[in-house]
Amino acid sequence: MCQLYSGRVTTSTLQNDLDLVLVAPNGVHLFPYRLNPQQPLEEALTDAPNRVDNVEVIDSKASNGEWVVRVTASRLKNNAHQKFSLVVTGLKLQ
Repeated sequence: MCQLYSGRVTTSTLQNDLDLVLVAPNGVHLFPYRLNPQQPLEEALTDAPNRVDNVEVIDSKASNGEWVVRVTASRLKNNAHQKFSLVVTGLKLQ
């Protein structure tokens, strides 16, 4: 059974917010999926950091070269340190 939340979340309730960006070999910055708070049932956007969710996902087509993963803190409660995990799938080492 699936239930949809009908309310609109327009502000984040995260205490600590870490942002994920993947930089492709050609320099393009790829952002995680995020919902448009005005249209939450529409297709997810990938044009800016996700400031709402505590789990972020980036999909990308594979290409050769150096990829850079950046994790930055946009908000940390009381200047705290935040531990995090990073999961990468589909990686082929050469």
